[in-house]
Amino acid sequence: MLKKKRDKKIKKEDVLVNHHFVKKDLDDEQSDDTKQNPSTDYVSEQLVEIYKNQDGSLPDMTSFQKRKSQKTLRAFFTLLFSCLCLIGVVFAGFFLWAPKQSFSQDGVSVEIVGNENVTSGETVQYRIRYRNSENVPVTKTKLVLHYPVGFQFQESSLPSANETNTEWDFGTLDAGENGFLDIYGSMQGDLGKEESIRVFLNYTPANFSSEFQSVSFAKIIIGSSPVALTISGPSTTAQGQPLSLVFTLTSRDATSTLENLSLVIDPGVGFVKKSSNPESDNFGTWQWSIPRLKGEKSVTVNGAFIANPSATQHTLNAKVVATTSGTEAQKKTFILAQKEYTVQFDESQLLGQFTINGANANLNITPGETLSVQAALKNTFSSPITNIRASVTFDAPSYQDKSILNWSALQDKNNNSIQGQQIGTDIRRGVIAWDKTHIAALGSLAANAEIPFAFTLPVKSSSETLLSNFKEHKIQATFEVQYEQNGKKQTFVSAPVEMILNSDLHLTSDVKKEKNLNSKDDFTVTWNLVNTFHELKDVQISGQIFGDVAWEEGDLSVSIGKLEFDPKEKKILWKIDTLPASSNPLKATFSFVRNAFNSTQTQLISKVNLSAKDTVTGKDILILKSETPNSP
Repeated sequence: MLKKKRDKKIKKEDVLVNHHFVKKDLDDEQSDDTKQNPSTDYVSEQLVEIYKNQDGSLPDMTSFQKRKSQKTLRAFFTLLFSCLCLIGVVFAGFFLWAPKQSFSQDGVSVEIVGNENVTSGETVQYRIRYRNSENVPVTKTKLVLHYPVGFQFQESSLPSANETNTEWDFGTLDAGENGFLDIYGSMQGDLGKEESIRVFLNYTPANFSSEFQSVSFAKIIIGSSPVALTISGPSTTAQGQPLSLVFTLTSRDATSTLENLSLVIDPGVGFVKKSSNPESDNFGTWQWSIPRLKGEKSVTVNGAFIANPSATQHTLNAKVVATTSGTEAQKKTFILAQKEYTVQFDESQLLGQFTINGANANLNITPGETLSVQAALKNTFSSPITNIRASVTFDAPSYQDKSILNWSALQDKNNNSIQGQQIGTDIRRGVIAWDKTHIAALGSLAANAEIPFAFTLPVKSSSETLLSNFKEHKIQATFEVQYEQNGKKQTFVSAPVEMILNSDLHLTSDVKKEKNLNSKDDFTVTWNLVNTFHELKDVQISGQIFGDVAWEEGDLSVSIGKLEFDPKEKKILWKIDTLPASSNPLKATFSFVRNAFNSTQTQLISKVNLSAKDTVTGKDILILKSETPNSP
């Protein structure tokens, strides 16, 4: 029995290899064995000796862990130490034995200097200095210039590397090397405008593979102009009173010649130009080209301010512009000088009204049309005006000194006088006038009294003259009143009414009806197109057929263009790309059958729309012809 109990003795080595012991079980076993056999006290004593702490207490024996091997930890620390030593060697080699690269981007510089305030158009010089202050060379050195708008290159101290004179190749700049480049050119721009010329120096250091860049710029201000502009005119005037304005251009350098200048006037709303010396440009009523200016040049404009009771003053603006040379795409325009003119209006004045066909400005007319002219004058002064002469002047196209206006057909309920004058090869002036011998009230018009004028004047049609002989296509009319007040002669002039003469395009429609073999109504329609004045383009004539009809494609014929029919919408479209001016009428003929008559239907064919563009006047022509009624 004792031997069996001793076999259960737990050895120290066995305890160390076991992962878990439960203290409660050991105590329970010890308690049981003590009861059964007192010799178990020996075993308990041995266990206590093995596991007790230094202070005699027993440790927590609810769980035990296996102790890790010391060899693994030692190997880890050995590897870590080796890696740190290797890293130290690498860094030491990099800092101690790497080649020195003593380069700073600030050591390569470029600078451009020149006058900041310049006169537009004058020759200017800019010096560009470049320097390599580093202790290593720089290669692939290139200088690039960006010119402002209006700068015209003239020459440089070194030849450029491209045709536009914007690049210079310097190759390699040795350590400490420097140099300069001079640029000459002229700068044109709007007066007071600020620009800049920029320079870029691109290079690659000898001990680098990447490109570096240095930048500099010079400010340019258009501080003065080579030309001065003045405007001379009265400080006060009456509305409608003729006046002259003198615009003078003066070169500030009397020895130089300025080129490609223009005087441009913005008259504002209300000033009417009657004439000018010299005449304005062909395509610019308010522009005068001055190819060369040396010293002084004046432009005189004669006109008047139109009546406007609410206006107390008027301001117009003028400017001198310069145009650079080159192709149309390359040309630029700059303002060299600007001036403003303001005139005050007299409080008391004569008021006039003037319209043609209800318009007091611009309108489109056609040959054969009748002009309905309405005019009136009112004395707004506090005293009578006397010896009044009122007139309406027409400047119209002419051929062989005969106006396109039919003066022989003029109708006026008042007596009048008519005078004609040829003022150009293709323009004839006609004046209808009234004075106290025609209208007694014109001898003296009391304050706040008013006199009306009304008459009609036809434009000749193609049946009265060959329209293609007339080269001009504009008619201008003005209303003028001359009178005396307090012994002083005065004049009032209205704003002109400008009429554009478009081509005499017109359309007639002929409709014929007959019974076919099936006793149904067979309609044949002919559209006659007449155009004798101007060539037209994009001509379209359209209409729509109503009711139960059948289109007869075989009967279709046109003398020009193409006619199409849409069977779903029952729409007709006659298209002509270009319609020449000709005395011969052009035709389009088409037919359709009416299957059944509808008594509730009022129209057989809709209104015909005619549209075209006049190639001479550039205006659109729109004509609407009446519909064709539906009849049995």
